[in-house]
Amino acid sequence: MLRVIANEGLKVPFEKQRAFIGSEPVDVPDSLYYRRRLETGELVHVTDDATRKPSASALVADSDAATDKKSGSNAK
Repeated sequence: MLRVIANEGLKVPFEKQRAFIGSEPVDVPDSLYYRRRLETGELVHVTDDATRKPSASALVADSDAATDKKSGSNAK
């Protein structure tokens, strides 16, 4: 696993999920997709364990829940 954040001013899409990596550190698989994003400077590798944040799968679940709330809030 890699712990990464998006470079300043960027949002980087997760490899197989409908969510983005932002300024909060997340754990992602050590795959070619994320390695390339690190090489291009879109992602920054974070090594400080003190900044432990939810994994990528937890963020996607939160993102899906927020989308469901938004779509249901229009029906009054």
